[in-house]
Amino acid sequence: MVDRSQQANAAENRRTQELAGLYEISRILSEIGDFVPKATAAMEKVAALADAVWVTLRMPNDQEPGLHLIAAAGPEVAEKPPIQVFTGAMTVSTKVFGEGSVVVIEDYANQPAASQQLVNLGMRSMVVLPVKTSDRTLGLVTVISKKQGHFSPELVQLLTAVSEGLGVLLENSLLHEESEIAHQAQRRLAEESAVLAEIGRIVSSSMDIKDVYEAFGEKVRNVIPFDRMSLSFANYETGTMFPTWVVGTDVPGLREGDVFPMENSLAGQVVRTKEPYMLGADTEPDLESRFPGLIPVYRAGTLSFMAVPLISRDVVIGVIRVGSKERGIYTQQHRNYCGGWTTRSPAPLPTPSFMHKRCRPTQRSRTWRGFRLKTPTP
Repeated sequence: MVDRSQQANAAENRRTQELAGLYEISRILSEIGDFVPKATAAMEKVAALADAVWVTLRMPNDQEPGLHLIAAAGPEVAEKPPIQVFTGAMTVSTKVFGEGSVVVIEDYANQPAASQQLVNLGMRSMVVLPVKTSDRTLGLVTVISKKQGHFSPELVQLLTAVSEGLGVLLENSLLHEESEIAHQAQRRLAEESAVLAEIGRIVSSSMDIKDVYEAFGEKVRNVIPFDRMSLSFANYETGTMFPTWVVGTDVPGLREGDVFPMENSLAGQVVRTKEPYMLGADTEPDLESRFPGLIPVYRAGTLSFMAVPLISRDVVIGVIRVGSKERGIYTQQHRNYCGGWTTRSPAPLPTPSFMHKRCRPTQRSRTWRGFRLKTPTP
């Protein structure tokens, strides 16, 4: 009678622990925020529940093979970070993920495929649990202890119950994050489209070039960060560019009214290809071999560059260049966005009246050697 009562009490305690653990994990994963920090906090709860020194969550990645580390918890994780990707060579993990079954290892050090890293850290036993929804395995939770035989049948049963509940919670959290990412992207696209429409309105509202591009620059700043922005028109007859409008960091030799050659310039590269171009400068020699014309701008503190063609009736009439003092600030998203606002309008873009002829390449000027650059220079 006493034994039955003790068993009933033990079963009730386990159930209470299961519910408490799942409640905490559910609370964590349902909070607003990025998935990885939430998953890490959930693994910390699993580590506490199992009195374990090492807990990891791994999931597959659509872009790359293997099981990728999503979250890790436990005191030993800080000492020796887990391997980022498990491949097919990790036979235990591959089996658990493929078959969807729990594997318990009581004496890990004597396993033929034991990780020497974990053995050296003193790991002695582990349980590997699939994280599943009704129709598929989402990932793996690996729980490790330094005590041999640590995972009793009761503890394994508790962890199995937690991992089963974890599947639905993880799936819901991932779906929520995907929805948030899609919503943010849609909102960003709407904001960028609004700015693009405003830019179109500004450009078509006046033929006073200074008025147009000052307003243009303010709108661009809303979506693209910069410390310096310039508009330079092309003179195909002389193979040169001349800044017509500049805002931000002052650079001697590249002020309004100055002239610089297309050859060995970032502007010349953009004129030649008719495509936006991004560049990061770590050192001055990086620029010296590619775009020496940017060295004065670099010396003024600019570390990131992006240039886009200004196209009117399928002809590059000028180049808009932005620069930032922050390293690596420009992304493919910025490049794509710039490509949109420089080419979408078929209407003529405002240029100085005296440049209407010079901004268009004649048959003679097309032979200018800088216009046929064979290798990228500035």
